[in-house]
Amino acid sequence: MWRRRLTKAALVAALFLGFQVVPARAQGCSGCRAALEFSEEGRQMMASLESGILLLMGAPYIMVGAAGFAIVHAYRKRRAADADAAAASEDTTAPHDN
Repeated sequence: MWRRRLTKAALVAALFLGFQVVPARAQGCSGCRAALEFSEEGRQMMASLESGILLLMGAPYIMVGAAGFAIVHAYRKRRAADADAAAASEDTTAPHDN
């Protein structure tokens, strides 16, 4: 019961944080990139921009992978519990030869 509440709270928090609007400082095109490559400050900004792009590209894959892992783990856990319950019910209904 507490796991469901915790899961729901985590989902609500993730959705809330996921839809936050963050102002973007570095948006640009290839012309901006060419202009930034000629100064040291511009190179640092480009490195930060590239890191941000990689983060934005990887985040959805990490989230989908984590959700997939959770679903598979829950499925396997439930399947094992069902198998244990079936085995326990067979043990109680099977005649014992003594």
